[in-house]
Amino acid sequence: MTQLDRFKHMIDRLRELESGKLNLSKETLRDLDQFFREQILYTDELTDSERGEVIEHYLKTA
Repeated sequence: MTQLDRFKHMIDRLRELESGKLNLSKETLRDLDQFFREQILYTDELTDSERGEVIEHYLKTA
């Protein structure tokens, strides 16, 4: 799995958690979302192009 795929998978898992299957609190979901956004924006594991693709995927799945 490439870093790009890993980040997209991470976003997909976040969206699954947000769907309410595990009854996580809004605070927990907000903290997870913030953590994932920070990972996307500040990681050096993605190129600028990949980062743009991940951000686009994040926004499309919101």
